[in-house]
Amino acid sequence: MKIKLFQKILFFVIFFLLISIGIKAQKSTSHIIRINFLPVLSENSDYLSYVSFRTQFSLDYEMTINDFHPFIKVTYIGPKQYFGYFTYDNSSPDNYFNIAGYGIGTGVRFYSHNNKGIYLSPEIEYMRSRKYKPSSEGLLNFTKEYMSSIKVGRQWIKNSGFFINIYTGIGFVYRNYIEIIEEGEMKTAEYNGVGFRPYLGLELGYGF
Repeated sequence: MKIKLFQKILFFVIFFLLISIGIKAQKSTSHIIRINFLPVLSENSDYLSYVSFRTQFSLDYEMTINDFHPFIKVTYIGPKQYFGYFTYDNSSPDNYFNIAGYGIGTGVRFYSHNNKGIYLSPEIEYMRSRKYKPSSEGLLNFTKEYMSSIKVGRQWIKNSGFFINIYTGIGFVYRNYIEIIEEGEMKTAEYNGVGFRPYLGLELGYGF
């Protein structure tokens, strides 16, 4: 398990280095660090009539090589994932999970003007999380997510070096879901699913 995790992290680091150094081997001219703190739509179901949001916080680092803007980011998933049911009582303890996890991703941004203005951003990302319902003792859910997305946004730069960034987009998600009983570690359910995830975000950052 640890070897597979190391291989995934190594893949993202190598990919980031290739797109940042392999295109133009010149000294970086600027750097930006941003934080994203809005919840995201994690899943939805027409069959069960619910929509789910989770809290997560991302930190990304972007460098500028001439007009090329690659970035890498890490994400903390947690502490809650909320369900909004259309046919059930949303005040029950079954309308949220306790969740914890992480993510790592990379991509590149194409700005209309240097590192500000309107931009287009293709991105790939891997996430892994563990969650359980407070009302079900000992029952754990493990989820792996592989995502590719395309986002469009706009970034503003203040004179003091602060950045404001808003974006939206759509992503393709492949999800592996495993449910086990913690004490005996007995698998009770597993499925692989694919779907689409919309994005709407706000980031604050600082450039140097």
